[in-house]
Amino acid sequence: MSHGSQKPLKFWFRDPQEVLKVQLSNRDFANEMDFAAKKVFDAKTKQHRYQDFMSGEWAWEQSVRCHSI
Repeated sequence: MSHGSQKPLKFWFRDPQEVLKVQLSNRDFANEMDFAAKKVFDAKTKQHRYQDFMSGEWAWEQSVRCHSI
């Protein structure tokens, strides 16, 4: 598969759990972040609202997974 460039592509990957650990331990984010996963629902439609990282499925699944250990 060609990517249209003559130069090799570089791919970067970071473990999401490690990134989150660093962010949560950074005091600069102390008043800017939710520290627990949450599920937010629209009052009228009762639909799940995804408004930030901690309201997403991945954060919820990780907190449930860690709690079960």
